[in-house]
Amino acid sequence: MRVALLVALLSVAGPGSQLALAAGENAQNLPGLMTYQAPKFPIGLRGAKMGDGYVVITMTIDAQGQVSDSFALAANHDAFVQSATEAIADWRFAPTASTTAPRRETVEFEFKRLGVVTTLSHGESASAAFMSTNIERKTVQWHELDAEPKRIAARMPAVSKASLKKLGAKPLMLNYIIDDQGRVRIPVISESDDAELSERVLAAVRQWRYSSPLYKGKPMAVEVTRSLVLPQ
Repeated sequence: MRVALLVALLSVAGPGSQLALAAGENAQNLPGLMTYQAPKFPIGLRGAKMGDGYVVITMTIDAQGQVSDSFALAANHDAFVQSATEAIADWRFAPTASTTAPRRETVEFEFKRLGVVTTLSHGESASAAFMSTNIERKTVQWHELDAEPKRIAARMPAVSKASLKKLGAKPLMLNYIIDDQGRVRIPVISESDDAELSERVLAAVRQWRYSSPLYKGKPMAVEVTRSLVLPQ
């Protein structure tokens, strides 16, 4: 289900202004969001005639409430991506004891010259947020690739015997993006009841490397969902 947050930051707010959202607003908007800084309309595009900007960006949030990584799913200009990326790097969320940290959230930014309108998407709607727009996609689905990228480095996680015994033969469901250079970005585990295991697995997955995914003959990021069975 999609949750919308409208934040209109007029130019009079000044550069670097922050919104400290009240508890009631947090509950209705992005879970745990404590400090929010809106992106700025890129200076280099203020005199351009391209019109409004649009970015869909997804991020991972660690257990300490910091944004650990982010990736643009769609955008109509790289300058808007850079502005959005720089802004959310400073967002802060309430710490969590979740065993599946980091969690992932997706944000849509619409850049207006007098402010920024932001909508937030959650759950399954997050991955579909950019599919309904005709703005240039930065990520494709696995079945759209010309050929499957090859995994050229895949160090398996060093997990304690206690965690392996607890997990048994149950597979871990991983979701991540392979960027156009073959690097793994924003990996998450959909379900786990062992925080130590999750941390070690994701640390290893972040080091995986692939050959560049190709879409219509050009390198293109791709979303991946894979099950991982750890050797006992």
